[in-house]
Parts: sequence; C-alpha cells; structure tokens
Amino acid sequence: MASDEELPGMSLIQQRMQLDRARSAAIWTLIGAVLLASGSVWALVSEGADAPWWRWGAAITFVALTAHGVVRVIGAVRQLRRFHIEHGPDAGRQSPVGRP
Repeated sequence: MASDEELPGMSLIQQRMQLDRARSAAIWTLIGAVLLASGSVWALVSEGADAPWWRWGAAITFVALTAHGVVRVIGAVRQLRRFHIEHGPDAGRQSPVGRP
C-alpha cells in the first residue's frame, strides 16, 4: 500500500477501509496457508519415506506461502499502527447510523 502522502484524494475513512481490507486479506491468506501446509505436512508424515516427489513440492510451497502470509500480516498491522500514530486511533472510524 502507498503512504498517505501518495494518496491525496483519499479521506481518512477510505484510508482506514483500505488498511482494514489489507489486514483482513493478509489474515485470510495466512489461515488458508496454514491449513494447506498442515494438511500437506500431515500427508507427508503419514506416508513417510514412500511419499511421492510432488507431495514434497506441495509441502514446501505451502510452508513458503505460510511464511508469506506472516510477512503480510505483520506489514498490514504495522501500516495500521502507523496510521493510528499519525492520525489518532479513532481517525476514519464511522459511527453506526441509529434510528430516531
């Protein structure tokens, strides 16, 4: 994501929404990668030395995707924390519309 200086047309609400979306996408990427990696590693462990080569490739790929998910979550949380420091913790938050 670009910094606040590069997004002059975006309001604080839009910036917060973009940061929240990035964090949510990173979390879901991490959850999916952990599930895929754990299933793949479990299949390797259960097959032992008889595991075909492609199971090793899948396990390595999903473990790498898990590491990528961790990096994305950390980056998204840092950007949101930077936004809070710069604009305040309630910047861009919308209050729910109530009925009279």
